[in-house]
Amino acid sequence: MKQEDLFSMLQGLYKNNNQCPKLLAVGWEVDSAQVVQLAAIDFDIDYVGKVGDGLRSLRKGEKVEAVLINADADFDIFVATAALRLYTAAPIIILFSDEKPVNPALAVEAGADDWLPSAIQPREFTARVYARIRRHRFNQQPSAVFGYPNQLPSGPGLKQQRPMA
Repeated sequence: MKQEDLFSMLQGLYKNNNQCPKLLAVGWEVDSAQVVQLAAIDFDIDYVGKVGDGLRSLRKGEKVEAVLINADADFDIFVATAALRLYTAAPIIILFSDEKPVNPALAVEAGADDWLPSAIQPREFTARVYARIRRHRFNQQPSAVFGYPNQLPSGPGLKQQRPMA
């Protein structure tokens, strides 16, 4: 069985699974992202080659759990990250190669949440992306769910109400 056949078969298994997080992969063609392909059995991935296509998808209201950006693509990844950040609060993860390393400070300033080497093992890639998604979901939940009031108290009595102040 060829790798392409196996990939399409595995993708077909997860198409209608609601528990499979949806990712938007920007800067790849479907067959060129080896790590992303190998992790595709854990995610529902939409591949777009250009940033404009990704922005159109997000503007239409497409819900994604995370955005992956290929640092080796033919666009400025920092401008792409900033543009995508305008349309989604989902974690943005940059995948870079040894030939084109990412400056972490610039990536964070542009709006990226994480950056990973493209030579990463698929299992570690999947674990790191799931960790980002979990943190994002946790941060999106109202604080009252966890037994805390929705708003912190303010005013002169704040210091007395905080523990260990």
